Amino acid sequence: MVLLIATSAILEPLEETAIATKYTANQQSFYETDYLKWIESTVEKLRTGDYANIEWENLIAEIEDMGQSERRSLESNLVIVC
Repeated sequence: MVLLIATSAILEPLEETAIATKYTANQQSFYETDYLKWIESTVEKLRTGDYANIEWENLIAEIEDMGQSERRSLESNLVIVC
């Protein structure tokens, strides 16, 4: 019985992710049509804990881009200082 409980606990988040993925695939994302609205919507979902409806792929890509941009800026500033 413990194994069944552990399995249910693992499957539940996976099912939520699958539902969110289907929802995102069927609806055009604000990420593609209204970037500011997408950011505001994503922030609200994070604040309220609505993790199942976050467009994780787009959010991860934006965080990666932000890190790369910061790195390029730092390198540019170091070149100017040196």
